[in-house]
Amino acid sequence: MADYDNKAFGAMNAADPDMNITGGAIDYSKFDMDMSSIARKQYKKTLLKAFNNAYKGDPKKGKLSFGDWLGNLKHDYIKERSLAFDDVRRNKLEDTIDPGEYSVIESADILNSLFNMHTGRLEDSRDLVEGMSPEETTDWKPAPLRRP
Repeated sequence: MADYDNKAFGAMNAADPDMNITGGAIDYSKFDMDMSSIARKQYKKTLLKAFNNAYKGDPKKGKLSFGDWLGNLKHDYIKERSLAFDDVRRNKLEDTIDPGEYSVIESADILNSLFNMHTGRLEDSRDLVEGMSPEETTDWKPAPLRRP
């Protein structure tokens, strides 16, 4: 395998700089590589909660159920909204945008950053929460207070 990789990178380095030569995509998933099983469970819950918040705030969902909405969600929609959020933050336009629209694009940015912790693809992230219900995100309970 190492010899194969050396040949690919050697061919890219030896090519004319004006040529557009690329190798295969090298994906790195923090979810697969860096997270413990406990962190993975928490990531899935966080991802599901982010999907649920985006669902609740989506003005275009109509009467779709959460599962149908999630199944019909397009990565391009999330990416476009995430870029809009970056533009709003970069130009400091938070006060000039409608709060409902701000919430929608902020949710998309959160989802996009969560996608990037896995493979960057909506489909892979959707597969992680498949079979989970949004109610599973509400199991957090505050710890009892300790008296000194």
